[in-house]
Amino acid sequence: MLDTDRQLTAQQALSRPSLFGKPSGHHANLGVVRHPVWLRIPLRLAEGDSGRWMFSLAYASIDHIDLHVVTDGQIARHVKLGRAVPLDQRPSPSAWHAVPLELEPGRQHELLLRVESL
Repeated sequence: MLDTDRQLTAQQALSRPSLFGKPSGHHANLGVVRHPVWLRIPLRLAEGDSGRWMFSLAYASIDHIDLHVVTDGQIARHVKLGRAVPLDQRPSPSAWHAVPLELEPGRQHELLLRVESL
């Protein structure tokens, strides 16, 4: 979902599920976009899954990423990632944008991302 006014909050983005679209191919690419983009990734972990995951966005030149971990419809965690975050302040010291996640199996989770490059 494009945020052409740069005003949407995570809660507002969550309240508009019909505005999110599915990728049209195996390798979805948004190309060059001059506005923030909201991405929504629904997750459901199987019972017995450890719940320990690593989120990684392997495109180093993204300036700003706001990752919101949503559990049962509520924002449970917010992490800032992106090239604008100094390496020593990142959850994982990597050129990629990565953060370890602890997700409870059997519950409904979503990753809600606001991505912007200037």
